[in-house]
Formats: sequence, C-alpha cells, structure tokens
Amino acid sequence: MLLTLNAGQDRRGPGPVFFKGILCMIISLHEIPPGGKHFVCNNLTAELNEILQDLIGTIPYQIEFTIRPQFLKTTFEMTGFIKTELPEDCSRCGMDFTLPLNKKIKELLMPGLEQPRKSKYVKTSPITETDSDQASVIEYKNGQFDVGEYFHESIAMEMPYIPAPEENEKGDCSLCGKNLKNCSFGYEDEGFDEPTSRPFKELLKGVKGLPGK
Repeated sequence: MLLTLNAGQDRRGPGPVFFKGILCMIISLHEIPPGGKHFVCNNLTAELNEILQDLIGTIPYQIEFTIRPQFLKTTFEMTGFIKTELPEDCSRCGMDFTLPLNKKIKELLMPGLEQPRKSKYVKTSPITETDSDQASVIEYKNGQFDVGEYFHESIAMEMPYIPAPEENEKGDCSLCGKNLKNCSFGYEDEGFDEPTSRPFKELLKGVKGLPGK
C-alpha cells in the first residue's frame, strides 16, 4: 500500500499525520506549492520512528527540511538539518556511548531516467554525491519522494567505521578517562573478558590438507 503525505498538510502539530490509519512516509512532489513547503519530523510526529529504529533506537531526533520547486517543477531543492545521536560501542574499550549528529541537508531532487531493458550502460545509484559545498542529486520516481528511505540512508552514512569518543586537549578519553597517548587497550584491562571460544579453530579441525594435519 502506498503511503502518501500530502504537501498541504501541516505536520508541525503535536501528533503524527496518518493516511488511512497508517503513518505517512512518502511526499507527493506535485503538491508542493510554488513557494515551497516546510516539514518537521521527530519522535512526537512519529512518521520516521519505525524506519530509524534500527539506527538510533528510541533516541530523540529532530529533522526539519524545506522542499521548493525549481526548474519547470520537475526539479526540487531540499534544504534542512538532522539532529540526533548515534548509539555506538567504543572501538577502544567497548563501552557504550553516543555520538552527536548535527547534519545539514542540501539536495536536488530530480526525476529518474528510465533505461531500456537491453541497455548496455551500467545503472547509476539513485543518490549521486558531489562536493560537500554543493547539493547532492537524488532521483525520484512517479513524482514521489520517499522521505523514510532518504533519511535512513543519510543517517547510516554518518556512522563511523571505527567509533570512538572525543579526547580532550590532554589526550584523555572523554568516556573512560584514559590517556590515549600513554595507554594501550587490551583484554587484560578491568571489565574485559578475553574470548575463550575459538569457533574457527574448532571448525578447521576436520579440514584435511591443513598444516599440522
């Protein structure tokens, strides 16, 4: 079932907007007025709670963006911001912590170009990255923009490969207080349990042809 958010609806109220009893996730771009439309999403409006749950859980978030028609009403500019926190495990000590996320949004929404079925050209990603100071290009289909998919990917892209808290000017970790310049982290530290199981070693016991067999 297609979930549609009408651009004329004011979503800044205290409660979520529903379409036939289901939370809205898609904006119909052809309903955006010439002067643009401002949208607000957060825990109270609840439109994105479910789709963002695997990334931030129940952590509060504030997402605001404005969509304005540009060229011949087929291209739209979207500007705004995302404010939330990312739940992480420290890559150094393993402790839980949160990373603040304050991300600006600047995008161009353009209609996707359909390619022939037998086309020899490689299909491109629906999101094209450009310079940080310029807008990214995002393709939409059938005049509709999937808000949930976009913000899910936008937040996921900010998650670090090696999460770690910030350190102060002395080099002390803001989470555990250890000095990062004069300290190494290992399983011998208090609070760490060295793994006792060796699943891959057990698995390879029955493999023939390995050294030592």
